[in-house]
Amino acid sequence: MSPDFTIIVSSCDAYSDCWDPFFKLFASYWPNTLAQVVLITDEKDYQCPYMEVKVFRAAVGQGGRRQTWGWNLMRCLESLNTDVILYLQEDFFLTAPVDEDMIKEFAGYISKMSWTHQSTMHIGLCARSSHGPFHLTEYPLLWEVDRKARYRFSLQPGLWKREALLKYLKPLDTAWDFEESSHLRARRTPYRILTVNRHVFNLDSKQIYPFDPHGGIVRGKWVRNSVVDLFEKHKIKVNFNSRGFVDEATVKEFVSLTFYSRLGVAFQRRKILLKYWVNKIIDSFRY
Repeated sequence: MSPDFTIIVSSCDAYSDCWDPFFKLFASYWPNTLAQVVLITDEKDYQCPYMEVKVFRAAVGQGGRRQTWGWNLMRCLESLNTDVILYLQEDFFLTAPVDEDMIKEFAGYISKMSWTHQSTMHIGLCARSSHGPFHLTEYPLLWEVDRKARYRFSLQPGLWKREALLKYLKPLDTAWDFEESSHLRARRTPYRILTVNRHVFNLDSKQIYPFDPHGGIVRGKWVRNSVVDLFEKHKIKVNFNSRGFVDEATVKEFVSLTFYSRLGVAFQRRKILLKYWVNKIIDSFRY
């Protein structure tokens, strides 16, 4: 029986060099999934040699203009009819087998509300999805993200209620905007936002979707420690020179967000707030 979720791999044409490595590793470490897998691109098609993948070409018919991350994802979600989606990105390269049973169980909680009176919109599957504070829940494997948490939504691997995600996405969003403004958008949400219990699932021991937390690419360049040995192990050939490697200091800055503070936190937050209100105005015309 097919799982009650669709797997979305969010990407764009500029990252097409990630698609073969991503799906070869996916087919190696999650070979028997019956879930539909959808790759979001701009205009490029892709014939996957390793598994069945449906390509959603989000920018086709838009006059060659590349659209925003938010616009592409909204169009893709609107084309689906499954209640729950598993969101991934093209550089979340698997490093070990996926715990599909756990993903199915959590997806069931979102679609059927089998253990709670309140509907859940998101379950983060990674120990880096949201920084808390957290609260215990009725279920020992999941924690609830506090309503005042800075990053209530996370784009690390996670399950989403499709209808609710569509409600909070905005067409002008970048992925960064979406996470940064999540505390504003989810302030009064009627949904619960959950994440895995960090004492059970963490980067040093058990992971549901095992991957290097740095991702495979930072600021448009390959992360050497994340990809070189992994690709060599699986005989994946990539021209690393086309992107080059990001230096280790930049990776550490990216993960710690210190590069963001150097740009000026106050300025960036004003920019996020401005986009938030522009999106609100656009919404008033859409509905």
